[in-house]
Amino acid sequence: MIFQKNRKIWLTLLLITAAFTIYSFVGEQGFWELNKMIHHRNELKAEISALERDNNSLAEQIGRLRNDQATFEALARTKLGMVRPGEVVYIFPEEEDQKR
Repeated sequence: MIFQKNRKIWLTLLLITAAFTIYSFVGEQGFWELNKMIHHRNELKAEISALERDNNSLAEQIGRLRNDQATFEALARTKLGMVRPGEVVYIFPEEEDQKR
């Protein structure tokens, strides 16, 4: 009986509640957007961790190059093709060159 007398009020309250519920899920600050932001934050944290590992590895490599003569020499030989005075360098053809 109360519902029949105030039917418009109850219907209005129901529509407002439904609109609020829908907006809380899909609105610009709703649960959907919150979930996307949390996922993005987790991706950024993983990327930061990977970059920190790379940074630490590079810092270790810099330390070895500054303090270890053998590491410095090995890098100069492999990357720059440097040799000591009096050494002879032999260059062998690659497999692809031999097939021709």
